[in-house]
Amino acid sequence: MKNKLNCNVDNRREFVLQVAKEMFSINGFHNTSIRDIAGVVPMNTSMVSYYFQNKENLLVQILDNIQKDILEIFATIKPHADYKEKLKALIKCCIDYSCSSANGVRLLFQTLVIDVSEPIVNKAREIVAMFQNFFVDLIDKGKIEGSFITNESSSILYNFVLGTINNALQCLEIKNLKSENNCRLMMQEINLFINKGLSYYLGCDLT
Repeated sequence: MKNKLNCNVDNRREFVLQVAKEMFSINGFHNTSIRDIAGVVPMNTSMVSYYFQNKENLLVQILDNIQKDILEIFATIKPHADYKEKLKALIKCCIDYSCSSANGVRLLFQTLVIDVSEPIVNKAREIVAMFQNFFVDLIDKGKIEGSFITNESSSILYNFVLGTINNALQCLEIKNLKSENNCRLMMQEINLFINKGLSYYLGCDLT
């Protein structure tokens, strides 16, 4: 009975986090109240507050989950694969994640510019820097190994990839193409576009 209760509690917490992530991303963190979230879950306000105390703690937990997701993406990159295969795998994983968790990706970048406590902003910066460092390190090691032949800055290439994915997510939002099928079709095109662009800049074939 105890294990079943714990499972139910975990499920309720996860549901609150999913709802909060969507509402924060779409309506804005400061435009969403605990009462708003409780009304959608549905759960009384005091119960949501019991689990998370306040909105900032909700946001921290959401960011923690995003960080775990990104670390899991890194773990899927085969360490002994060549650098071209590693880069292709990383781009595909990032695009798949951006499609399946678009609200989380948008919220992550919103957190960098909204008025929240410094520790939360720093947490968002840490997550973004973690991905940037992984990408840049992969490109730089590929240059040394000879897989990539370019004088282009690795940071500029990172900005190209991230900017392209973010623009695609914004287009999906503006055009209201939010179904999983529409998202995946568009992201397949974005994956090809990014790989073609990186192939040009890195002097190799990633398509």
